[in-house]
Amino acid sequence: MENPDIKISILAVELLKDYKVAVSEQKLYKARTIALGGSNENHKESYNKPFIGIEGCHLRNIYGGMLLSAVRIDANCGIFPLLYVFVKEKLLRAGGGSLNTCISIFMYMYANFKAEWKGPLYKTLFYTAMKTCNVHEFKATMQKIWNLDKEAYNYMMEYDPKHWSRHAFDPYICTDHVTNNITKCWNGVINKFRRQPALTMLESIRRKLMKKLEKEEQRLMHGKLNYHLLYTGK
Repeated sequence: MENPDIKISILAVELLKDYKVAVSEQKLYKARTIALGGSNENHKESYNKPFIGIEGCHLRNIYGGMLLSAVRIDANCGIFPLLYVFVKEKLLRAGGGSLNTCISIFMYMYANFKAEWKGPLYKTLFYTAMKTCNVHEFKATMQKIWNLDKEAYNYMMEYDPKHWSRHAFDPYICTDHVTNNITKCWNGVINKFRRQPALTMLESIRRKLMKKLEKEEQRLMHGKLNYHLLYTGK
């Protein structure tokens, strides 16, 4: 194949144009995989991204408690909940009256950074150092911060860049996310269920997920997705 990275939609247009043959995107995807010598396992390894967001939100019903969730990015770059669990109020109190939650290191860093070093210039440099995929641009940006204020530079470098700067992320993770937006999106999805009693809430979330999976499966079967959904369980 001359261009192994060609998009399936473009390939379909070229076949129709040159050979007057209409082929579904699903069939083209399978054909390209075979032509490249790929397999389902290779595809799974390519898109199975071990990047997980963890979030906890307080419930708004009369019983209290929290809903804890773990969310990941699926093969179509959308959010996919791995698990969710209801925690009773008495268990929260047994833990000392509070529950430690995992938050983005970036969000924590920036909250402290902007309190000490204010202004649009510092903000721009901070975001540039965080978002860049280029190590040379990262070093140049950090040098600018050093020139402005050595304390600002030292604060940022207290944290290993592999945890907050895109250029240093582990390539095995295969993601460029630098915020906790995926968990916030998930909270937006379940927000309307947080006033329900615990069992009703869990059932409402289950039904919503089943409807979403059914919808995505139908889109897949009709060739409206660029990638296959990955079903790793029965």
